[in-house]
Amino acid sequence: MGVHTLYQASRSRILVMLAIIAVAATALLAVTAQAAPKMPTATISIADSSVARSVAADGATDGVFYGASVAFDHTLEAKMGKNNYVTINVVCKQDGVTVYNWYGQPDFSFPIRAQGGNVYTWLDGTAADCDAHLRYYANHRVSVVATTSFGVVGS
Repeated sequence: MGVHTLYQASRSRILVMLAIIAVAATALLAVTAQAAPKMPTATISIADSSVARSVAADGATDGVFYGASVAFDHTLEAKMGKNNYVTINVVCKQDGVTVYNWYGQPDFSFPIRAQGGNVYTWLDGTAADCDAHLRYYANHRVSVVATTSFGVVGS
């Protein structure tokens, strides 16, 4: 076999391998695109019936008062079932430091106060900035599908 013949054989093998890799990559991209779950449409807000939302005596502050409980309303357009469900996670921070982190079912009323015995230190009666995250679990994956923010007014 001459050098030219060996070069053509090697070149042919390389072209065949590149074609196989291209087909495999295209198939992998197609499978990945099909496997990506559709993000559900969702909203979350403080429940109108929640006794925690009110105005301070001076009329200047609107928010959730420290020591009160807060409930949430939500909407979610998604498949629900044994492996598909939602929870709410409320996280409060003071100067960027987490002082409250509580998970509950959608009908749970969250007590907005220090979590005794926990790793978070919320100084009793002081203000904080909070986010409530609606978390959707689907087939062992979790996504935050909606968030609402609110302030906690110190007592």
